[in-house]
Amino acid sequence: MFRGGVRCIKDEMHLDPQILLMLLTTAAGWLMIQSGFFKNLLDRRRGRRICPSCGRESTTCACF
Repeated sequence: MFRGGVRCIKDEMHLDPQILLMLLTTAAGWLMIQSGFFKNLLDRRRGRRICPSCGRESTTCACF
């Protein structure tokens, strides 16, 4: 009684625009998190600051 044509072919895969948008925003967020993480790692690698006048570490010298 309700016979119709095949509406969906199993071999073809369609990507919904909302899923594509979700994947793109997730990838952008992941890249932002990774870049922030690596920036903090680079900031931690800074060497000691040495006072130019006395030659001591800047946290212990009283020249400033």
